[in-house]
Amino acid sequence: HYIDEENISILYAAAVYDDNWWIGLVLKKHEHEDECDVTMKFMHPKGPSKYFFWPQCNDTGLIPNHCKLKAIAVPTAPAHTYYISNEDQIKLKFKLFFLNANKI
Repeated sequence: HYIDEENISILYAAAVYDDNWWIGLVLKKHEHEDECDVTMKFMHPKGPSKYFFWPQCNDTGLIPNHCKLKAIAVPTAPAHTYYISNEDQIKLKFKLFFLNANKI
């Protein structure tokens, strides 16, 4: 788990969910026992992509603690399309995550 759970006020993140990665805004954290799940509002399309947008209908979901979550820089927004400058780094991190997960 890569998120600093003490500092989750306004946070954009990339999350692995259903074998894809998604960019979004962390809306809320849900603490229980030793775990912390988060509710995210997702941008479209799912990654990999350098450009994302907010869908007309909110696309939100619960990201369980066992899913990987990585904080990212706030996306820039020229003309309502958001640009993720570190998309290649995100792709590499998730590729390494899946390779390591398959070794277990």
